[in-house]
Amino acid sequence: ISGSTSEGKQAAQKRIMGSVIGVVIVSTSYILLFTINPELVQFRNLKIQYVKRIELDTKYNDSVQQDYTNSPSIGIFDAIPPKPINNTSGLNYGFNNVPYYGQGQSPWGAMTYGMSGCSTYQSGGCSPTSFAMVYRFYKFNVDPRIMGEIATQSGARKCSGGGGTNGAQFVKALQNHPDLGKLTLEWIKGADKYDKALEILKSGNPLIQSGPQIGYTNTNKLNTHGGHFIVLTGVEERDGQTIIRINDSGKQNPSEGMVYKTMEQFKAAPYDFIYIHP
Repeated sequence: ISGSTSEGKQAAQKRIMGSVIGVVIVSTSYILLFTINPELVQFRNLKIQYVKRIELDTKYNDSVQQDYTNSPSIGIFDAIPPKPINNTSGLNYGFNNVPYYGQGQSPWGAMTYGMSGCSTYQSGGCSPTSFAMVYRFYKFNVDPRIMGEIATQSGARKCSGGGGTNGAQFVKALQNHPDLGKLTLEWIKGADKYDKALEILKSGNPLIQSGPQIGYTNTNKLNTHGGHFIVLTGVEERDGQTIIRINDSGKQNPSEGMVYKTMEQFKAAPYDFIYIHP
């Protein structure tokens, strides 16, 4: 019995010493933390703050994967009545001598547009391809690869959150470019932007526009895009209608890609125009 009593006393002593050591460690830790910063020992209740919802900006989502051929499901276009022209003969790319590039063309189509992990030019390169068409129109020796490199180096190429190219950032990079910056780049915006854009197109100069798009192929199939850069190449009168001619880099065949817009479709595309000129 005495042995059991002795072992019990030893166990109790160990527990007491452990408790004392624990108290010393806790007290020392508290003093150290308080000395460093008193806020470190303030144990406030955990509060979960409300996170404000931020909608994804699809303005610069230029992926042609967003093509909804014959299914105009983009809300801003739902109220536009279909008014295709009857005579579509000769509606091809290259109106007003604006050269055509397809973002899926060889050799750049299968190349990565941007840093490692980005998609290809075929999938998301309508911005550099559209800008390349306009600069070629003004006799600059460029193609989508050259424009894509500028977009990538400037940070305008975005490969997350939907992907695409930030048009404003790309324009700024081109304005500051030692060679391509010889041309003037300006935004056509404001309440009268459609009237200004029409005057520019009638003068024979192309425009670039990004964002949601709607238009017809040369076989009058209706195409819509959730986000896409296109080149507006001019204005033409057909069947008593004013139509806007288009170079659509996303489709190398004009029977598949947009080749013209009606005036209603032109004024329904919400975003501003980019005017590049001498």
